[in-house]
Amino acid sequence: METPPNPPKVDDPLAEIPLFQGTPADLLKKLQAECEFVVYARGASIFEQGEFTADCYVVIEGAVGVYRIDHLGKFEQLALLPRHAWFGEMSALSNSPRTLTAICESELVAFKIPRHAFEKIYKDKRAPEFRKKIDEHYRQRVLQGLLKNMSLLRGLPDELLQRIGDSSLLEMAEPGASVLKEGDPAKDFYVVRTGNLKVVTKGEDGREKLLAYLSDNSWFGEGALLRAAPRASSVVAITRCDLVRIPAESFQAALDRSPEFKRLVVERVAEWTQKKLGEVVAEEADSGLELMLKRDYVKAGMALVIDRSKCTHCNLCIEGCIDAHDDGIPRIGKRGINYGDLLLTSSCFNCRVPECMLSCKFGSITRGRDGQVHIDPWSCTGCRLCEPACPYGTIHIQELAAEKAPAALPRWRKWVHKIPLLSEFLEDDPADDVPAPGSGAPAGMKRTPKALAVKCDFCAERGDQACIYHCPCGAIARMDPRALLG
Repeated sequence: METPPNPPKVDDPLAEIPLFQGTPADLLKKLQAECEFVVYARGASIFEQGEFTADCYVVIEGAVGVYRIDHLGKFEQLALLPRHAWFGEMSALSNSPRTLTAICESELVAFKIPRHAFEKIYKDKRAPEFRKKIDEHYRQRVLQGLLKNMSLLRGLPDELLQRIGDSSLLEMAEPGASVLKEGDPAKDFYVVRTGNLKVVTKGEDGREKLLAYLSDNSWFGEGALLRAAPRASSVVAITRCDLVRIPAESFQAALDRSPEFKRLVVERVAEWTQKKLGEVVAEEADSGLELMLKRDYVKAGMALVIDRSKCTHCNLCIEGCIDAHDDGIPRIGKRGINYGDLLLTSSCFNCRVPECMLSCKFGSITRGRDGQVHIDPWSCTGCRLCEPACPYGTIHIQELAAEKAPAALPRWRKWVHKIPLLSEFLEDDPADDVPAPGSGAPAGMKRTPKALAVKCDFCAERGDQACIYHCPCGAIARMDPRALLG
């Protein structure tokens, strides 16, 4: 478990670290103000594979082992990082889950850089050397694991993989961007590190025809390279994508240096094409999957679904939600995405890339290691920046009354206030405005905002979900969005 120790006893603990060399002193001073030195015991896990954390670390003293865990739970050590090495920048750059596990091989002192601080120095034009080192290291680590484990390139000698990796580029594609266009010359071959894309072509009627979907660890563009022909289809990003672009010259050079490997690649491409392009589903399911990919539902997690054919509009789900929260503010809303008789409500999907968290300027929105997105009511200012940033209407700004109303009191006091005459003998408890221990608010702080951002938290502090529990007709349930596609 990490603890904040005293910084190492040197005049400037960052000055001798290669990563920060060439960075202006005033920029390093600002960086230190937003970061911290942490200590870990030997054997401690800094982060684990699959976690939704995005801090970057620099080893000050000690060593860190980097491991990959297979589906059987077996640990494979990939690297041992010594003093002054850095790690964790992959998630800091792409905001994607951890792909590896980092474990302390000795007692460790590390410099922990939160994602927001990392972004500041990474994008600062006065620190080009910092960005260059991060990019080079990132490319090496991504390609080392990604290309070597691709089924298409499996078996390629390390020397040839290194040649491909050295010439590869890392790119981002925003939703709706055309990565490849039908008819264009074949210049590059792509690997998808994270994200979702669709492969489409124009039909005889001029309408777009879906051929396939692409996701993490997929590849595309290799067919045109092997045939030396123009692109036969277009590839469009559905969600934000992290891509590796391999120039045609590097790819062809690797194939030409190994005729046996070239034969294997041709066979694998033919097999992949037959399998993927032969799995085109019905048009309705296509549009449904794309809708959920655009909304990040497939990547985000479980949905709260209302079956409108069963719903009687009794609103007991809303009343149950109100009673479940001490502030009396309902989290559930009967709005969202319609899919037949089903309504994917505006409950939080804990998106892979939470736009609300990125938009918050006060650090009030955070994400736990399990990927759950949380809003801290004691630091939220009700500024409204997160509300339009959420693409699903999950977050809404609740106006707070100037004077405390019974609905804002603890649950037991709300029920007492409903009893005639007895409520008149109760005075407001001044402690109600003071945050409870462990809430994260400073001691003695009083809560006096005019508005508060709220969202459905799936009743995180309860053993059940209030809306589901109170629904008398079984119309509400949690569901994996992919199940909607059969």
